[in-house]
Amino acid sequence: MQEWKRMAAVFLGGAIGGLLRALISEGMGGWGKFPIDVLLINITGSFLLGVIQHTAFRRIRPDWLVVGLGTGVMGGFTTFSTFAKGSLPLFSQAPVLAFTYILATGLCGPAAAFGGQWLMATLTQATKRPTEEVSA
Repeated sequence: MQEWKRMAAVFLGGAIGGLLRALISEGMGGWGKFPIDVLLINITGSFLLGVIQHTAFRRIRPDWLVVGLGTGVMGGFTTFSTFAKGSLPLFSQAPVLAFTYILATGLCGPAAAFGGQWLMATLTQATKRPTEEVSA
């Protein structure tokens, strides 16, 4: 039963993430030839995945929710195929922009994921109450 819940969460999450990506891409468009929409979606998704991972590592969740949000929503929201689709045409039209796009995605994505984990760790530390010492 638990496996069914996880797969349903991934299925529904993927639909939600894909729809969000499509809506944002349609609303933003690009900067001329530069696919800024895909870059911002992937960086934001990386940040949110860092938040989800930190929460999962602390075990503050049901497992199906983490899989639904991480693999489902963030998997549907971010996408390597859209990144590749945005970078390949740039090589023939504007190689410097293509290099900038690939470099920005490769550096900012992992940095954003780390930032999401760091933010959650910081917020979690700030909300912890110190334990009272018991005197013997």
